[in-house]
Amino acid sequence: MHQDLVSCNFKSCFQCCLETRMPLLEEDIQRIESAGFSIELFGENDNGFIVLKNKDGSCVFLENGKCKIYPLRPVGCKLYPLVYDIDQNRVIIDNECPNKGAFEEYLTNDGIIETLIETVDKLIFERNARILENQTT
Repeated sequence: MHQDLVSCNFKSCFQCCLETRMPLLEEDIQRIESAGFSIELFGENDNGFIVLKNKDGSCVFLENGKCKIYPLRPVGCKLYPLVYDIDQNRVIIDNECPNKGAFEEYLTNDGIIETLIETVDKLIFERNARILENQTT
C-alpha cells in the first residue's frame, strides 16, 4: 500500500534520521516486529504516541548511514520530508530537510497529501485509544 510515497534520491543524506521522534502507526509496529525486532528495541511512548527510539542521537535503525529496515520503514519515513503543520493546518516540507527544494512537486500531489492526512488522523486515533486504555486499566 505505502511504497515509496516520496522519493528521496539523496542517498548519502540521513539528516531525517538524526534526533528523530517519528511517530509509529500500529501497522508500522506490526511490520517491524514481524521482521524480528521487539517494540522495546525501537519504540517508546511519548504522551500516547509510540515513536522511534534514538540511540546516540540517531534512529535506532540507522547503521553506517543506512536504514537497516528500509523496506519496512514507517509510513512517516516514506512520506518525509512532507509533514503536517498543526499551526498552519496544512502539509508542508520540513525546514530541517537540507534538500527541501527538491520536494516541492509533492505539495501538489493530492494522493500523497491525502495519505499524509490519513496517516496523521490514524496516529491521533491510535494515540487517543492508548490514552483511554491506560485510563481504564
